[in-house]
Amino acid sequence: MAFSEELRARMPSEDERTAPNLAAGTPVLEICRTAFTEDERPVEVNQMLLDAGSYVLEYCLSS
Repeated sequence: MAFSEELRARMPSEDERTAPNLAAGTPVLEICRTAFTEDERPVEVNQMLLDAGSYVLEYCLSS
């Protein structure tokens, strides 16, 4: 299985800020991960919203 991710840093909407009680001015990381089968068919999409000040993302990539 293969994965593709789109990662964006941005300011949260008002709804996104109040739901997890983010402090005013706190940016978020928006991640959209898509899983693909061996024949490149998408089979799962996972959308995540993270407090940008609370996470460290680490990626190990190989070809």
